[in-house]
Amino acid sequence: MRKGSGPAATFLGTRVRVVSTLLIGWLLVSAAGTPGSLANTSMATSRSAASVCTPVFGPGIAAPASVPAGIPGFHAAWYGQSGYQSLCPGQLASAVVAFYNSGSNGWVKGRMGEVAYLGTWDPEPGQDRSSPVGGDGTNGSPSTGWPRHNRVAIQPADYVGPGQIAWFQFTLRAPATPGTYRLSLRPLIEGATWMEDYGVFWIFTVLPAIEPLPTPTPGAFTLIPADRLTTWNPGIRGGIPTQTTVCAEVGATQYGNGSQDATAGIQAALDDCPVGQVVQLSAGDFKITATLQITKGIVLRGLGPTQTRLKMPVGTNANLINVGTQYFKFTESTNLAADAIKGSTRAMLASVPSGLAAGEIVEIDELTDTSITEWSTKSPPGDASRTWFSRPNRPVGQVMEVQSVSGSTVTFTTPFHITFQKAFAAQLSRFSNVDNGPVIPAVKYAGVEDLYLSGGSGGQGNIALSNAAYSWIKNIESDLSDGPSVAIDASFRCVLRDSYVHTTQTPSPGGGGYGISFSSYTADTLVENNIVWNMNKVMVMRASGGGNVIGYNYMEGGWIDYNTGWVEVGLNASHMTTPHYELFEGNESFNFDADNTWGNSVYITVFRNHLTGKRRSVAPLALTDTQNPRAIGLMEGAKWYSFIGNVLGTANQTPYPSTSYVYDAPFPWTDNPIGMWRLGYNPENWDAPPDPNVIGTVIREGNFDYATNQVHWSGAAQQLPPSLYLTTKPAFFGSNPWPWVDPTGTTRVHTLPARARFDAMPGH
Repeated sequence: MRKGSGPAATFLGTRVRVVSTLLIGWLLVSAAGTPGSLANTSMATSRSAASVCTPVFGPGIAAPASVPAGIPGFHAAWYGQSGYQSLCPGQLASAVVAFYNSGSNGWVKGRMGEVAYLGTWDPEPGQDRSSPVGGDGTNGSPSTGWPRHNRVAIQPADYVGPGQIAWFQFTLRAPATPGTYRLSLRPLIEGATWMEDYGVFWIFTVLPAIEPLPTPTPGAFTLIPADRLTTWNPGIRGGIPTQTTVCAEVGATQYGNGSQDATAGIQAALDDCPVGQVVQLSAGDFKITATLQITKGIVLRGLGPTQTRLKMPVGTNANLINVGTQYFKFTESTNLAADAIKGSTRAMLASVPSGLAAGEIVEIDELTDTSITEWSTKSPPGDASRTWFSRPNRPVGQVMEVQSVSGSTVTFTTPFHITFQKAFAAQLSRFSNVDNGPVIPAVKYAGVEDLYLSGGSGGQGNIALSNAAYSWIKNIESDLSDGPSVAIDASFRCVLRDSYVHTTQTPSPGGGGYGISFSSYTADTLVENNIVWNMNKVMVMRASGGGNVIGYNYMEGGWIDYNTGWVEVGLNASHMTTPHYELFEGNESFNFDADNTWGNSVYITVFRNHLTGKRRSVAPLALTDTQNPRAIGLMEGAKWYSFIGNVLGTANQTPYPSTSYVYDAPFPWTDNPIGMWRLGYNPENWDAPPDPNVIGTVIREGNFDYATNQVHWSGAAQQLPPSLYLTTKPAFFGSNPWPWVDPTGTTRVHTLPARARFDAMPGH
């Protein structure tokens, strides 16, 4: 490298030189006498995917802005070279350097006194001395194909005239001893004279020779202890039902194609529609000025989100659609007579409420157990925040369906995801529409399909599943909301799939800019194959009830309008204590984190996700990750998290505006270098050391990261199962490989269908 060399620049070349098909390098792509440019080639590592020695190749070093020309005699000017390298012991690598003929004489191959070579030079190994990194096998040099032990390369072309460039290529071998090595060289005309420039060198780092880890072999999957697992079998058994009987058709032209209020007409059709049938909307625009209520098992269907558009005037204090009981309340709370044990489907009640029977949707909860729950300092005892997304001071709960009642024993259709304890006054509660009012059954088998929604305001969002069961939102576009764009509250076995959720009115903290929101003990619900983009927080899970699966979604572009450099939380199960036993599988996002704004989260599993560690900043977003960048973070209080088989970072991703990536973020906390992992930090107190309860309970196994180019195991490698909730490849993957995230494979990440859909949209 020459002093003063800078970023890549344009080269003039006389011929094409391919550096290597096996190892990374730089090559000139140009025809004789025409402009060319340096291009980075791909490489194949010399070790297995699980090896802890993976070579790293630096960027090419560009030519100076100008060089002398026409100097009488033989002269040369340095004109660019390949970058520094970190190699495994014994590994071969190719390098290339360009010299411009700045003299008046041509260089003639095969003619003594006129042929140009590169020779070894001071200080390492010294003028005309052998080098430990290359040679012809004589005088103590390794055999790497050099012309002689002290001649690194010969001019590649038969003739290099004045004003032309010679690209010298040569091969190096990393010594067996780890350390730093330097090769200095200088051009010369053999038998005549040494030429300029003599300040050219490479620095090589030889990595430690650590044996590769064993190849994972089939066997029992034991990376996640049993106490961290639950039954992840979410959504509607057998999939979303297909309803074909149309009870009513509503046309946009009846309401001026968006110029007149269509709310009453659509609501009347919904009210009159028999259970199991469909209200069909035509193509066109529908003006909505109040919430459409779906209170029974029917479907509201459009002709697709690009054709059927429901638009609410921005500023209207309402969402567009609610499925279920919009303002649900709790009633007839009954104490448990004994603990309800995790994994069991039975609970014993102190007394059985009248009328409790098979099919009813209820919830189980308990008072704060400080061994599990950590409330935020903003939520002291008695504070109103302890009632926002749960019953008062009962942050751990689960919505369930009664299967049968026999005496004082209630059997449920799903198991308990966490143990509910009599010592913390565990209770069963029923649902109503007023506090302690009459029981209101949850709405079952209702759906919203094939629509565009926009404009829900006043913090209400666009659409909600509210105390619903076996209900769904499918193939919608939810746009320009204030409040949760899609909310799933106090619901059971619901589905959100194949949808595009994007663009908030309020990209700032405070609840107005969330993409998908779980709350109020929602359990066993599936969010799959969706896109979430351009929100403050792409999702939140506030006092969710366990058994939920966030699977194969693309979530990108979380940001704050008044601080675009701050990297928001990406995928997460957090934002109100205590989400538990949730699964994140097969997603892509700029990060995963667990915030502690309103308390902690526990027993979360993150499996086979791609967490890039950098926001893409797709237009119109203009984001620079200057504050709190990370691929995976866990804030203070997040306990018993399991990260298995994820890929962190992206190949060839630049850390700009930081300068490098490292495995674990260092303490004291800093944004440069960027840690792939930032565990146990507290953004409300940057001076606090990492929380030992986070560090001491996290499991990290089989994750690959592009900072170290390694798959990390704490012990023996294990073969990862394809999925923790699916038994076969999902149909929406088509011909794409699945699992698409493969940390131990040659190709780490394949195609995520949701990401592919997003990238295919105009402007993306």
